Amino acid sequence: ITPVIDVTPTAEGSQLPSYLQTAISETGSTSFTVQNTTTVLANSPGFWIVKGTINVDATNNGQIRVGQSGAMDAIVTLLANGASKALAFEQVFFLDTDDQIDATSNGNGAFIDGRYWQIADRYGVLNNPLGFTFE
Repeated sequence: ITPVIDVTPTAEGSQLPSYLQTAISETGSTSFTVQNTTTVLANSPGFWIVKGTINVDATNNGQIRVGQSGAMDAIVTLLANGASKALAFEQVFFLDTDDQIDATSNGNGAFIDGRYWQIADRYGVLNNPLGFTFE
């Protein structure tokens, strides 16, 4: 029998497990509210997470989009289609140079609220939650 000893940084305690590195912290995340406008949430290369809700009345729509200015792709969309609706979402994005994430609302009856934060740099190096330190 050959024992297997895990000596990775996570196993020996000098690195936080990846699922904990994506934890939200108030000081390490940015809140946003978008109504009747488009707001850029993030535009720095790396991995980002966006969590929130879209609420629409019977006539307005809301979207979370990614891409380059002028060529954005909708990732999360809530279309009213004659009825008030709400949608909770959580999405992880990778931004390359010149990419951005935005939230867009087409009227006063569409609200997008949430928080976003960077979970890793462009090379995949995970960020610890702001304020976290190992004992």
